[in-house]
Amino acid sequence: MIRRRTLLAGIAASALMTLPALAETVELTVWDNAGNPGREAAFAAFEAANPDIKLNVVTFASEEYKTQLRVTVAGGNTPDLFTTNGGFTFFEYVDRGAAMDITDLVEEYGWAERTEAEFLAADTDENGRIWGMPWNTTQYWQGLFYDKDFFEANDIPLPSSVEGFKDIAQKIQDAGRYPIAFGDKDGWPAILMLGDYLVQTTTPDEIRKLNTGENTWTDFKPAKDAFEAMAKLAADGAFAPGFLSMNHEAAIMSWVGKRTAMLYNGTWWPNVAKTDDPGFAIGVAKLPMIDPDLPLQGTQYWASIQLLMGAHLEGEKKEAAIKLFDFLTSKEGMILYGNARKAITTNPQANPEITEIAAFFREPEFLRQNDKPKIQFLDHAFPIPVIEVIKVELQKIMQNNGYTVDEALAAIEAAHVAERKS
Repeated sequence: MIRRRTLLAGIAASALMTLPALAETVELTVWDNAGNPGREAAFAAFEAANPDIKLNVVTFASEEYKTQLRVTVAGGNTPDLFTTNGGFTFFEYVDRGAAMDITDLVEEYGWAERTEAEFLAADTDENGRIWGMPWNTTQYWQGLFYDKDFFEANDIPLPSSVEGFKDIAQKIQDAGRYPIAFGDKDGWPAILMLGDYLVQTTTPDEIRKLNTGENTWTDFKPAKDAFEAMAKLAADGAFAPGFLSMNHEAAIMSWVGKRTAMLYNGTWWPNVAKTDDPGFAIGVAKLPMIDPDLPLQGTQYWASIQLLMGAHLEGEKKEAAIKLFDFLTSKEGMILYGNARKAITTNPQANPEITEIAAFFREPEFLRQNDKPKIQFLDHAFPIPVIEVIKVELQKIMQNNGYTVDEALAAIEAAHVAERKS
């Protein structure tokens, strides 16, 4: 343990040589999602190299974190550093005046070189001011993880189309498992699947036009196709029983525990499973396609988590926060982060030197997404009130109780019209 701490201190120190030590001990409050080994590795290295800065780290599980962060910021208690999802959620904190404008710091410290231009642009407002930086691994979706051993032993073909999935689902059940692990209790997994189905048939730019009204939910054919695909999968027994009321973390463990044959999830599932080796050979198959002959039009491959500093910071506390922010987003900090998460990161300088990347990141079904137009995860691509309506409407159409896709799209469009006017 002492040797590891010394090594981490050396790594952190090399990234901080240009930043002066503080005159006295400063405590920083940092908020983030729970269960992030990348964060833990980076924070440990920073504290080892900076005994004059104490980190008070506050974490909550994903959905609870979103709620608690909104509550604490609304109460005037913005953390010194905090993370949030991108898109509308990110700018919620900018609009509330909770985030520090870091435009000049990005220029002074060369932070723009530490991420992709399109990721940084997403944290930049219409006036060119920058309010945060990506700080995360980048995760692929648009695929199904599957148990190769199970499929080979039972001579089951991989799915290729939504239309043909029903027969495969039956073969999987006949062999003793349920098809796809998928838990939509919190609503976000279905919205991400909706995003994956939208980019199968249309581009991110066309999806973004739903925010301006240039496209509408009721007249946008890709939206209807995506909703119908998800309704059909549910009707054809694609998902494990109880998927609408199951927590998605439980769904992940049902796949790791060999109760399901496939898993719909981003490449971050090992964070929940606590291993990237579930005891069987892992493959990655296409998410069943709406049109198998149509090339993928885009991807939700995105920098989902952003790092912000509080607008209230001043004096030595501000200096300490900048020092921490600088290290966390640095090449050295992101190498630690990526190796702990076994994933590629939002820092292209760090990625070539990350040695612990899980093998499935190199699967062809994921690599084919790299050069596609990108959109942020769909649960942050629209205003929050619209997202909440989409969650409800997706659950309704996947219950297959007579509620129609047209009714669902009309409800979403009504909610979006109200937001476009506000």
